[in-house]
Amino acid sequence: MAPRCPGPVRRPGEILAPALLFLLACVGLLRADDGLPLALPGLPDAETPHDLVKAELLADTRTVAPGRPFRVGVLLRMKPGWHVYWRNPGDAGLATTVRFDLPSGFVASPLQWPIPERYELPGDIVDYGYSGQVLLLADVTPPTKLDGETVKLAARVDWLSCNEKCVPGGATLSLTLAVGQAAQPDHAELFATWAGRLPTAGGAADCPVSVEVEGVVARQAAPQAIRVTLKWNKECDAAAAVDLRCYPAPPDGCAVENLKVTPQPGRVEVSLTVRRLTGIRADGSPVALLVSWGPKDGRRGIQVELPVSGDPEARAPPQSGGTTRPDDE
Repeated sequence: MAPRCPGPVRRPGEILAPALLFLLACVGLLRADDGLPLALPGLPDAETPHDLVKAELLADTRTVAPGRPFRVGVLLRMKPGWHVYWRNPGDAGLATTVRFDLPSGFVASPLQWPIPERYELPGDIVDYGYSGQVLLLADVTPPTKLDGETVKLAARVDWLSCNEKCVPGGATLSLTLAVGQAAQPDHAELFATWAGRLPTAGGAADCPVSVEVEGVVARQAAPQAIRVTLKWNKECDAAAAVDLRCYPAPPDGCAVENLKVTPQPGRVEVSLTVRRLTGIRADGSPVALLVSWGPKDGRRGIQVELPVSGDPEARAPPQSGGTTRPDDE
């Protein structure tokens, strides 16, 4: 099967997001004061927007120990036939967002996104997201001193769920954990499963992958050509040739275009052009590129970050990478 990568890949705000939000506002579908979507005309009476996505805040421990990091996750369960979106929704849709509200002294890592699914829609529209369920992860580090017997964690999550129609939704979630000197594991299997579906930039013992990046995203407006080469050992050649996919995640102010994947013996070359968008201020965040491969019940992935530099002649240093554990995307 030929590699599956889209042509132009833009930030959602460059295509449909403003029009979608305007349309939703016009027909009265934006969230009410309670943070939930209003009823969507055309949905069967037994199927309300509240039923499309169920959200829950979980932790991999029942007890928080001072200074000992633990993992939290927002579990989203979608009604069959519906999906929500990845960090880059693709050509249409809106990214799922999670904003944590933690006690003083607690620090959360950036959100960790499992390898998404790819949706090909009429009109050469390509979207990225999740159906069934997904656990969006973050690592939380508590302070070295904890007062009280419990701590309360909270998160605000917002999503757009789509089938033939799209419905905005959201929820404010909370979780109370006991304070103790030793952690007590909880939801171990669930967290292990979704941690195994995260892309990685290195460190995996099985099927190590090395990454070479040529070119850099410069702050100038002219489009920048980038080439990423993935090299792996012979044991991984067969897996790498199966259903190769790439998912760009440009930051605000950047667009990825001319994305092309060329498999070669022992390696894969990914070429792309990064264009700075006029009228949108870039924050200097790197352009992320996720490449995944393998059969549906055992996908692997690696994420490469393309730095943004003020020097157009600068070159990104070589990166080393690895693979994820099997994934049943």
